[in-house]
Amino acid sequence: MAIGIGKRSFGLALSGGSLRGAAHIGVLQVMTEHGIYPDYIAGSSIGSLIGALYATGRDFSGNARNLEVKGYHDILDWNFDVCSLFSMGLKILFLSSIKKFLPKGLIKGNKIEYMLTKIFGKNGFNKCRIPLYITATDINTGELVVFTSSKYKHKKMGKNTVIYTDVSLPEAIRASISIPGIFVPKKIKGRALVDGGVKNNVPVDILFYQGADVIAAVDLGFASQKDDQIDSIIEVLLQTSDIMAQELSDMRTSRYADLVIRPGITDMKLTDFHKIPYCIKKGREVGIQAVPELKRLLNI
Repeated sequence: MAIGIGKRSFGLALSGGSLRGAAHIGVLQVMTEHGIYPDYIAGSSIGSLIGALYATGRDFSGNARNLEVKGYHDILDWNFDVCSLFSMGLKILFLSSIKKFLPKGLIKGNKIEYMLTKIFGKNGFNKCRIPLYITATDINTGELVVFTSSKYKHKKMGKNTVIYTDVSLPEAIRASISIPGIFVPKKIKGRALVDGGVKNNVPVDILFYQGADVIAAVDLGFASQKDDQIDSIIEVLLQTSDIMAQELSDMRTSRYADLVIRPGITDMKLTDFHKIPYCIKKGREVGIQAVPELKRLLNI
């Protein structure tokens, strides 16, 4: 409950959730329209990208079509082709040990990182107007890795957490969105890093450790699907990741978040780029509903 006089510091956590993360844009649009500005942002996976766009001053207003990507071919560089699959099949058929021939992910991630570098520049964190925290997971040690800027003073963030302040923003986002099995892990400082959502999909605790008075989370949650929509290995991996993360996210938000905003978007695939405007609209709807409570909590 808000106490005292004057605006309280506000931390906003943006969860992972693949393309459904476009809902974060709608929520941030509404907050801006009502004069509500986060003092800290922490993001995981797609939340790291949207959080970075906001923290570096990108304008989300205007026609949602400007925020669309032409298609997944523009940003996804598959880690195999017909020839490599055939070759892999022969090796598996004739050799007893198959581990060294299996890819570490279906998508290399180089195209996405190139796109991120074009957007943010080679550094990016230095352009942040507010403290930004991006999460990733060390697939070998299980540690949470948090990327941020050296411009800001940071407090400890709990056990099994490593903080890096000298990694570029594009690299940090590329690590945070690396869904296990889909993206090849991002190598940084000798670590093999995967999606931040594996360890911390709604990083409200990071905001708590940094001293935010009021903490809100946009939790995209578990996206239930129709039976006929789970039709590929990619969808199986995405659903598995979401299911495993949700219970931990619920526990974390119940402990650290003053307000949880849930867009409730379901039945959406990794390649449903045409649904991005719909997700933004859903984000706006739940954002409008959250404004009165946010203003009460922030004393504004």
